[in-house]
Amino acid sequence: MTYDLGETVYQKLAGVVTITSLIGTRIYPIKMPDNVVYPAISFQFISGMPRVHTMSNDTGNPYGVRLQISCWAETITEARDLQELVRAEFQDYTGTFIGGLTFQRIFTESEALEIYSESAEVYQVTRDYLLWV
Repeated sequence: MTYDLGETVYQKLAGVVTITSLIGTRIYPIKMPDNVVYPAISFQFISGMPRVHTMSNDTGNPYGVRLQISCWAETITEARDLQELVRAEFQDYTGTFIGGLTFQRIFTESEALEIYSESAEVYQVTRDYLLWV
C-alpha cells in the first residue's frame, strides 16, 4: 500500500483544535501561497534515514523521515507559541492514521530556530522532527 506522508502530516496538524483555532486551515506543504494570512504553518520533508534492504527486497523495517515544520506569525511570541503547540502534539507521538499508516514514534530533532524576514515582515520559528514510520 502507498501512503501520502504529506497528507498524513497535514491531517495530523489540522486535527489539533488548539492549532486550528489560531490558523484555521493555513497549513501548507513546502511553499506558502502569495499574500498568505498569518499566522500559518508550512512543512517539508528535508531528509530520510537509510532503509534496510537485503539482496532480494526491502525488509519492511521502520524507517525515519526528517520533517521540518515552520510556524509563521507577525510577532515572535505568536510564532513561538504556535511552534510549542506543534511540538506538544508531535513529541513522542505514536499511532495509526486513517488508511493504516503507523508512526512508530515521532521525536523532536532540534530546538527551535528563530528567523525574521524583513522583506515579508514576518517571524518564522522552525523545528525539525524525526518520524519513524
